[in-house]
Amino acid sequence: MRVLTATNTKFAVRSAGNLDIPGWNAVGSDGVIVALEKLDKKVLSADKKYATIGTGQQWRSVYKWIEDFDVQIIGNREPQVGVGGFLLGGIITEFEVMTSNIVDINYEVSLYAPNSTRAILKAYVDFLHEVEGGTGDASIQLEMTPDHTLVFYGHVGHVSSAPEFAPFRSIPVMTPFIPPTNGTVAQLLFAAEGSSGQGPNGASPGSYYGTSVAQKVPDANLTLEAYNEYLAAASILEPGMRLVFSPQGFTSGLVRSGRARNGGNVMGLFEGPQFWHDVYVTFPDVNQYALAQKAVDQWTTAVTKKAKNEGVLLPYIYANNANAHSKVLSSYGKKNFDFIKKTAKKYDPNGIMQTLQNDGFLIRKEA
Repeated sequence: MRVLTATNTKFAVRSAGNLDIPGWNAVGSDGVIVALEKLDKKVLSADKKYATIGTGQQWRSVYKWIEDFDVQIIGNREPQVGVGGFLLGGIITEFEVMTSNIVDINYEVSLYAPNSTRAILKAYVDFLHEVEGGTGDASIQLEMTPDHTLVFYGHVGHVSSAPEFAPFRSIPVMTPFIPPTNGTVAQLLFAAEGSSGQGPNGASPGSYYGTSVAQKVPDANLTLEAYNEYLAAASILEPGMRLVFSPQGFTSGLVRSGRARNGGNVMGLFEGPQFWHDVYVTFPDVNQYALAQKAVDQWTTAVTKKAKNEGVLLPYIYANNANAHSKVLSSYGKKNFDFIKKTAKKYDPNGIMQTLQNDGFLIRKEA
């Protein structure tokens, strides 16, 4: 970073390279990619409560490694996704964790100043508060130490027929996706790999265009309307294109727990039941980009209007589901956006991450 700053060279930062928004983890011949794949540290604490993970890892390698210790870390639901980018955007896992998403109790970051800085929670509260959700406006993430409490809808111990699942057994099943089994979280994720739009065995499906819309959940009305709009948007796509509709639910207890444990974060989450709709198109031919954008934008416009009319729209945009046109940082609210700008100014006083970084959810695009 010191060399790039001294030579005034444009750059892009890439963790595992999963993000497929052009120009965000790549740059043309006039710049440099800061590739972090070699930052692949994996260390489990002696008491097996914490894992230190390099930002260049894919979750696939982390899951396979941690199973040998008879414990499980909770990360991305698609194993081929990178550790760094996933954690920066705010986290949705296959299982809900009892935090404001994942609690990252220790980040090691690299500033463009002459020395590296280890940001510890007690010493750099403002910096850590900004890191999750700040999407790389002040630093480059090197490694992190996550701490989780796992909460999932499952049964500990063997019963022939768990009564808690009775309401679900009355719903007709087209075909078993994964048969009942005694297994690990990693085994579930590997079995389900590709179900959210990725290709076989985690291969890329081609290109991607998506969006994020958040809503309060007083009832099922808007969710059903959003699904109908999804069907309408899917009808305009060409063969080979796939539109995915994924309403992701969060409870008020999840938000309260995160605030109680670590003071929350810059995302400005509503303290109540909510859905973060993840709607996106995967398509094999880059020439289908305009049609993919049309379908997603059609859904977004319709659902946003309905949510406003019903008084349930939440302004929050989830960074990991957003697109190149999304105003993620300002969606966190003025107070939080001002905090991000203040923190970026403190740790990046010359604005290098804004002026030389090629693209991304950057302050310069929303200020």
